[in-house]
Amino acid sequence: MKRLIKRAFSLCAVLSLIIFPLLPCEAFLTAYAVSEELTEYTDRIIEFELQKTGNESVQSFLDGTAAENAAGMYDRIVFGLMQSGKEYDFSEFSKALAKNAAADTKANAVEKERYALILSAFDGNEAYITNVLDECTGKLGIMSYIYALHIINNGFSASELTAEEIISDIL
Repeated sequence: MKRLIKRAFSLCAVLSLIIFPLLPCEAFLTAYAVSEELTEYTDRIIEFELQKTGNESVQSFLDGTAAENAAGMYDRIVFGLMQSGKEYDFSEFSKALAKNAAADTKANAVEKERYALILSAFDGNEAYITNVLDECTGKLGIMSYIYALHIINNGFSASELTAEEIISDIL
């Protein structure tokens, strides 16, 4: 059940990051209806996580449980919260993620790029993000290209690759 919930939340995050910004204007109303339904699901997932972890509020979850496990199991949930449009203070999580991501020697290329993408949302450690782009792009299949493209589209750059080259590699 936990795995199913994590996958559902990941799917919601992916949809909000990839599909909705690409929809044409005439599809906006349909996308809005779908996003309302997704919001209900994500709210339920957050409620479940708060109950499971014993946190009384989303902010206490972010400052405590999520920060303690940054570069781990709660990154996708935090990323989804960032995309929710709701106002939260992510500073404790951001600091912990920057520290833990840099120290994580077991992470594969896609995990490192996921950390870098989340850090990019905080205008985080540019040196770490550039290093991850240079070291990890294309090293673990198509997902490592997709994450790299997202990071570059968020205003960061790799010293050796451009968005056009990554798109060409994907195609």
